[in-house]
Amino acid sequence: MIPQNARILIVEDDALVAMEMEARVKAFGCAVMGPAPTIASADRLLDGARPDAALLDVDIRGARITPIAARLRDLGVPYALVTGYARLAFAEPELQVAKLSKPISPAELTRTLRRLLTPASAPA
Repeated sequence: MIPQNARILIVEDDALVAMEMEARVKAFGCAVMGPAPTIASADRLLDGARPDAALLDVDIRGARITPIAARLRDLGVPYALVTGYARLAFAEPELQVAKLSKPISPAELTRTLRRLLTPASAPA
C-alpha cells in the first residue's frame, strides 16, 4: 500500500509527461512537489521541503539529473529515474537506482512508489 499524503518530487521537463505523472501520483493519494521542469526549480523545491520520494527524468533540458540525485541521496530520500531510453547505463553512483521506462505503466508506477516508500526493514 502506498502511504497517503506522501510527498513525491517530480522532476520532468516534458509538460505532458509531467502532467500525466502528477495525475497518477495524486490518484494514489500522494502530494506532488513540482513538477519541476529544470534543475534550478528542483533545487528551489528542495530548499523549501523534503520529499518522501522522488521521480526524476534522467535528462532535463540537456543536463543530467545527477546534482538533484546527489542531493536527494545526501538527504536520504529514495528516488527512481525516468527515461525514454530502454537500455541506458550510468557511471555516476547517484544514478544506480531503480529506473522507469517512458511511457510509465500504472502498474510499474505503483510498484516503484511502493518500493520507494516502504522502509528497508519493513516487508514489501
